[in-house]
Amino acid sequence: IATDSWGHPKNGNLLASCSYDRKVCIWQEVSKNQWRCVYEDNQHKASVNAVSWAPHELNACMLASASADGTVSIHTLKNNRWEREAAFMAHPGGVNGVSWAPAVQSGSLIAQGNTPNTSPPLQKIVTGGCDNKIKIWYFNGTKGSWDQAHIIKEEKMMHRGWVRDVAWAPSLGLPGNTIASCSEDRTAIIWTEGKDKNFEPVKKIHCKDKVWRVSWSVMGNILAVASGSNNVTLWKQSVDETWQNLADMDEGLSNKPETKAATG
Repeated sequence: IATDSWGHPKNGNLLASCSYDRKVCIWQEVSKNQWRCVYEDNQHKASVNAVSWAPHELNACMLASASADGTVSIHTLKNNRWEREAAFMAHPGGVNGVSWAPAVQSGSLIAQGNTPNTSPPLQKIVTGGCDNKIKIWYFNGTKGSWDQAHIIKEEKMMHRGWVRDVAWAPSLGLPGNTIASCSEDRTAIIWTEGKDKNFEPVKKIHCKDKVWRVSWSVMGNILAVASGSNNVTLWKQSVDETWQNLADMDEGLSNKPETKAATG
């Protein structure tokens, strides 16, 4: 198993998994502590490296899967039946990470005020791959296809190795969007959306080893970065908009001095 992901409880107890055997599986709790595979897709041509559930606000049960064959697939539950609805080429050489954008449009809470937000939920994802790039994709309702949004600015900094994971920060409709990516080049990069709706890198985090995972807190204000040196660092944006290292955690206690208990 490469990774797994829990679905939102709104859709029942669902768990998605993917594996190097090229399969995507969705498991459902049919009775207490009894799970059954209710969907299996084996149409990817290489290992499936990541799965990500769409926000429940989309009012649709959707799952994205990212594969080493370079494609991303969208799996949707329609009329109580799972279907592979779309597949598109994302990164030559393979896709390692995928993450959905929040369904609520950035700035909507402030722009709307007390007026109900009637704009349709957004369908966007960010992907990272073996071409050392991250890309943003959106669903084009007119064409019925997933198209690339060319809004990533890499002039200031970019990854120099395979991008291993991406994570779009949760949002409540506050101004701007934030994305995190990490790479085998021993760095993680934080990207923020500017006034021109383009994403620019604002912070590069240097680690001692390859960086495998990035993950946001539920509120989207703290980023966890996990590297191959058994180390996790936590980062948070301060009031002056700079990113500060909150904590540095090492697995186990072998590298810490022992404290002898006092004897009477």
